[in-house]
Amino acid sequence: MPEGNEATRFKPGQSGNPKGRPRGSRHKISEAFVADLLADYQNHGRQAIERMRKKSPTAYIRMIASLVPKQVVDTAPNPLEHLTIEGLNQLESYYTPAGFR
Repeated sequence: MPEGNEATRFKPGQSGNPKGRPRGSRHKISEAFVADLLADYQNHGRQAIERMRKKSPTAYIRMIASLVPKQVVDTAPNPLEHLTIEGLNQLESYYTPAGFR
């Protein structure tokens, strides 16, 4: 499969849009917004949350749900992970309905 024309490829370190958005400008806006939001929350956050809970319980619950992770990934180590089927069978043989032998 042809790789394309070497003359039309971007050179290392060359942008496809050299007059595009200055590097870091989006981050400056985001950082400023988050800083302003934090300042407003520190001044009015608790009162705003209480007002929302009382006046609009549905929006309050929706806000809580939006903060809860959609999918929880269990990252706890599995102590039996290294065992083979034979090892698991051997462990199982020590177990009785009343507990371990």
